[in-house]
Amino acid sequence: DIALSENQSPRIILNRYALAVVYYATSGQDWGQDEQFAPNLPPSSVCEWNNGITLETPGALGVYCATQSSVQEIRLRYLGLKGTVPWELSLLDSLALLDLSENLLTGTLPTEIGKLVALRNVSFAGTLLSGTLPTEIGQLISLAYFAVDSNNLSGTLPTELGQLVSLHYASFGNNHFVGTVPTEMAQLSNLRSLSLEENNLTGSLDNVFCTSQRLWDHLSADCEPHTGNSASTVEIECSCCYCWSS
Repeated sequence: DIALSENQSPRIILNRYALAVVYYATSGQDWGQDEQFAPNLPPSSVCEWNNGITLETPGALGVYCATQSSVQEIRLRYLGLKGTVPWELSLLDSLALLDLSENLLTGTLPTEIGKLVALRNVSFAGTLLSGTLPTEIGQLISLAYFAVDSNNLSGTLPTELGQLVSLHYASFGNNHFVGTVPTEMAQLSNLRSLSLEENNLTGSLDNVFCTSQRLWDHLSADCEPHTGNSASTVEIECSCCYCWSS
């Protein structure tokens, strides 16, 4: 049992509660592919729940804080997390980076993720998430990097993605998204990399995404002609894309 000191601030206690929920919701007892990151819930400060590698050094893994009461980054990539993403993550309101990629997470993204307005970097790439993208993601106006590729996500891409004014990189590839790409995203002046391939998206990107005013580092979609028993067709028309054949 862990005794919480009466001298600890409510914020420190709340942070520990939220991270304990994450630990148990994702089978934390089975973590530990990195031998320096103990798979047991430690009694120490949550700011010490990491492998001791500084953020400036490759290989940093775990929970990192700006102060004792401010959780800044959660880096749990490739740790064998199994379970669901709990809404209690939204209690960590100073969180700037959340990387849960390349794990075995299932279920849906909680709508409460929209409360994490300090988020700048989010990756759920390479997990098993399903359902739709919550429209509340549009509230993350500081978000610069967003990766949800290689999941089982479906439905349409919400128009609220067009509210992410800081967005620089977005990857939605290898899911089951349908419908058209929100034209609102073409107005995101900071967006330089957008991956849409290996989905069931349709329509044309030419008029709004392929204009002379837009400079892309990377733009990919299912625009390579494919043939079947009928005439050659493409899912997305895009003259400025790197084209995939779906």
